[in-house]
Amino acid sequence: VLHVMREGDDSDFYYLVRPPDSIQSSFRWPRAVYGTLSWSPDGRYLLYIDKSTDASGGAVKLIDMQRDPTQERKLIAGPCTGAAWLPDDQIVATCGLAIYQISAEPTTDPPTVLFKLENNQFPGTDVDLSLLFQALPSPDGKTLAIFGVRKQSGPIPLGDIAFYNLDSKKLSILDRNNRPVTMVDWTPDNKYLILRNLTGDWAVPYTFDYYLAD
Repeated sequence: VLHVMREGDDSDFYYLVRPPDSIQSSFRWPRAVYGTLSWSPDGRYLLYIDKSTDASGGAVKLIDMQRDPTQERKLIAGPCTGAAWLPDDQIVATCGLAIYQISAEPTTDPPTVLFKLENNQFPGTDVDLSLLFQALPSPDGKTLAIFGVRKQSGPIPLGDIAFYNLDSKKLSILDRNNRPVTMVDWTPDNKYLILRNLTGDWAVPYTFDYYLAD
């Protein structure tokens, strides 16, 4: 993916290039799309969230590089704030108060609800959440790490993190010890979730603390 930024404009040009120099297709998307681009493990599909810079979410869309790299297909209207890959060309999309499973293959079946927030709270907690912002599948596809944003007025998006087992349907809340953290990624062995502090080091600008959680 070649991203060409345009000065003074919120929309940029994106080119899908097959090395060394064969352009397969081109699109004009909002700049905020760049941070959501995600290739499927087999490299066939390109997944992204079609959102503008001033929006937190948008529709989840897909490009099939084998069938037609010039066409994008809408999977779910959303608005969604997160999209990631599960095994077997399945997609997990985080949209509002629910998390959905969607097939990359064309289908008439509606998305499957994997998890839905009831009463704006994780079960067993009394913290009100405004939305589920992101769901990160573990590398083996068995567990979702879910980031729920708290209802608040402050500038830092404080939230709670939960682990949801897709087989047992059990949910456990991470004890973050009152640290304002966000999710980064899983370790490849499925054992730990990497977290990053949302506030920087006051002594060293633009540095942050990272943690491992299990």
